[in-house]
Amino acid sequence: MKKENIIIELIFQDLRYFQVLQTTGRTTYLDFSRYGMLKLILEVWEKDQELDVYDVAKTYMEFIRSVKYEPFAYFGEHLKPIALKCYEALEKRIKFLNDNPEFKYCSEVGFTRHFK
Repeated sequence: MKKENIIIELIFQDLRYFQVLQTTGRTTYLDFSRYGMLKLILEVWEKDQELDVYDVAKTYMEFIRSVKYEPFAYFGEHLKPIALKCYEALEKRIKFLNDNPEFKYCSEVGFTRHFK
């Protein structure tokens, strides 16, 4: 299985998990923190050394939050296109960060890697 497919599957599973939590009413504030899965995705992508989770978290969370507007289905196959779009958006964000290193680590809101 190609690395791209593994990453898309990880995103799909996270979308699915979050939708199940929301549908069952078991969502807590901590469930909105999907950074553990995002960190795993970056490790599989082999981007974990060059990026911080926070470099791509806003992009990732936009897609996680979008599942609350999707209908619930047992297998959740309708979430696969969302996972693919999320992958493409992350790829675009990573390319932007590679091309513009001054924007890394939440620099848009005043933080840089120097504050770590």
